[in-house]
Amino acid sequence: MKTYLPTYKDRKGKRKKCSHYYLTFVDNREIRRRLPAYSDKKATDNLGIMVQRLLDVNGRLDPELKKWFAGLMPRVRDKLIEFGMVDERTATNHLNIPLTEHLRAFCESRLADGCKPRYVKRTKSDIARTLSGCNFRLWTDIDGEAVKSFIAKGRGPNGYGERAYNSYLQAFRMFCKWLLESRGLSPNPMGKTKLMLSVPVAVNVHRCAVLGISV
Repeated sequence: MKTYLPTYKDRKGKRKKCSHYYLTFVDNREIRRRLPAYSDKKATDNLGIMVQRLLDVNGRLDPELKKWFAGLMPRVRDKLIEFGMVDERTATNHLNIPLTEHLRAFCESRLADGCKPRYVKRTKSDIARTLSGCNFRLWTDIDGEAVKSFIAKGRGPNGYGERAYNSYLQAFRMFCKWLLESRGLSPNPMGKTKLMLSVPVAVNVHRCAVLGISV
């Protein structure tokens, strides 16, 4: 990690110093980065210390780093996201809201749009079951493969069938899609999950239509 003050030539060819310092470092992908920082060298040095901490934990923000990241100048935050050093999902105010609260807002939104209460109630129950079973509390906890594995455990001769499996999975996919579109949380952890194709999915498509969500 190095702090430096670049120079440049003006129109008359006279060499001048830039108005702010830069940090230069090699990230965890072995790419040389140049990060525009502050006009104050000490502040830039302190930024370098925190950026190194960020590298040391591979972008996984603990509560202290989350608070630090939220307080950065937007152009510095944007650069760190652009470099891939911070998961874009940590850049929104909705990131630390519990998923149970997001679920409540999701259902209220569907009801406000005129969706039938019985469908909303059923969808809420399906999603809440998956959140609890997978122990997901925040958006960053969600893992598509974990969702599929949990729902698949209930499938079989003594459990539910493939149609119900699709219904549970579709409900959770709808919830994540709403969080992506309404709350700006990304990337979608359920984006690559697929329904089982061996059974008709008309019931799932009908529920999506009733809830007003495209699939």
